[in-house]
Amino acid sequence: HEVEYQGFPGFLWRAAYWAARVRGKDLMAVTPTDGIERMGSRPVQVLHGTADSRVAYHNATDLVAFAKTGGLKVTLHSFEGADHIEGLLLEPQRYQSVLVDFFSAALPN
Repeated sequence: HEVEYQGFPGFLWRAAYWAARVRGKDLMAVTPTDGIERMGSRPVQVLHGTADSRVAYHNATDLVAFAKTGGLKVTLHSFEGADHIEGLLLEPQRYQSVLVDFFSAALPN
């Protein structure tokens, strides 16, 4: 979908996908849930707009739910009515606070 979102014909993705497969690479081999499983005990924070037209909001809630089933410490910060990365634009103070608080707690002094 990213290829089409960027304005290119969808067949370009299919061509790239199959060219990679011929070379022994699977572009779809790693999924977000694979990444979550590899996080170990590290905290995770997800920021997502509820009106995201690029990555549907349910992807964030699904990922968070999956992470919690594995016992991962994960926090979802939703930005009501925000499209893709618009949370930063619509609520800059909150966005900044969320990031600063997360990294202040997660990183060693």
